[in-house]
Amino acid sequence: MTPSNNNEEANIRKEWLQYKGALYDHLVDFPTVPIVIDEVRKRIENSKKVGIIYLDIIESVETIHGWQKFDQVLMRISEILKMLHSDLLKERDLIATQAVRAGKFIIFIFSQENGEEVDKSFMQSLVDNINKKIFSETEDLRIKFLFPETICHIGMDFLYIDPVIRFERNLYSSVTRAKENAYSQTSNFWERRHRELKRIIVNKDVQIVFQPILRFSDESIVGFEALARITSAEFFNDTETLFSFAVQTEMILELERLCRKQSIQKVKGALADRKLFLNVSAKGVLDPEFKDGKFANDITEAGYSVSNVILEITERLAIKNIASFKDTVKTLEKFGFSVAIDDVGAGYSSLHTIAELNPSYLKYDMALIRDIDKHIIKRDLLESLIPFSEKIDAQIIAEGIETEKEYKVLKDMGIKFGQGFFFEIP
Repeated sequence: MTPSNNNEEANIRKEWLQYKGALYDHLVDFPTVPIVIDEVRKRIENSKKVGIIYLDIIESVETIHGWQKFDQVLMRISEILKMLHSDLLKERDLIATQAVRAGKFIIFIFSQENGEEVDKSFMQSLVDNINKKIFSETEDLRIKFLFPETICHIGMDFLYIDPVIRFERNLYSSVTRAKENAYSQTSNFWERRHRELKRIIVNKDVQIVFQPILRFSDESIVGFEALARITSAEFFNDTETLFSFAVQTEMILELERLCRKQSIQKVKGALADRKLFLNVSAKGVLDPEFKDGKFANDITEAGYSVSNVILEITERLAIKNIASFKDTVKTLEKFGFSVAIDDVGAGYSSLHTIAELNPSYLKYDMALIRDIDKHIIKRDLLESLIPFSEKIDAQIIAEGIETEKEYKVLKDMGIKFGQGFFFEIP
């Protein structure tokens, strides 16, 4: 073989390795499907069919919570699949991703445990076991970010070996069928959950509780935050999943409107001159009932003063048009409402956004309050916010105080207001 041929082969091999490397998902440490196609073909041997399991992470992880949390979930799912490969699957079974960082996994099952050909009963049992494992190993993520029942779609089908059809086309067709199977299993749950959300709104089936906000100097109650609680956990295991689903289904305005009205009715004549904090999403602020003064009238008719109502802007959605949003907030202030920014330090709002809105209160996120007595960085972060809040004339309210040590540290730092289970569980 001539040197030129050797060089040509070396270049081809180098290009192939570069191409293969680009197709390998280094984040989750799995190859993509194009890399494993030849290996699947080799491992089929004399089988007439191969089991295909399709699994993907639900889209709302990224659309609602951002790509960073999506990658966090992606890493967790990949760790679970590696665990399953050693505990539940056989060594010759293959796991691949459909594309790099896509959050879509394909599992190739070549035979049953006894070596027999895969069948529907065996594959369904595998899907059920994988579902159970993912459910148990992602509880913390589901509670914090996601739907109560599932963190991903999962379904199965078969790759039937047919010498007449090109192998690659046959394989991708089986993956498509497995995906359709996965989505058909979850679509019914989605529809039932949608109907449940409509039922909750129509029947006003939310419970409103109140958490006191205290002044640290004398531990007197200066106000209450109204919090929604669900009465049935069949479709929503907490209010976070309820509100996230309402965002996805474009029903967040209706749900927030219900919670506000229920809150006003419940406190009718009971709060005296104390402040009432009502949660409103960035999208909820655009509710016509705010702009046309209807909600302000509802408050007055309930015997309460609009000047004592604080609209606490939560950050389920980022504020996309700050100029337009600022104009809306000014309209609310003309009616007498004050504004608080929720989740400061952990949500979407930058200091620039906060300064533009000029809120009366900054509610410091509970995640940064947790164990603040033990973490100097958390204390430094809060200390850096204090002079900023003084410049914009906003009061800081520390959320989620659960221990006496946290309370004492915050008080020593000069924080004047706070709320949390340490004072009272709503």
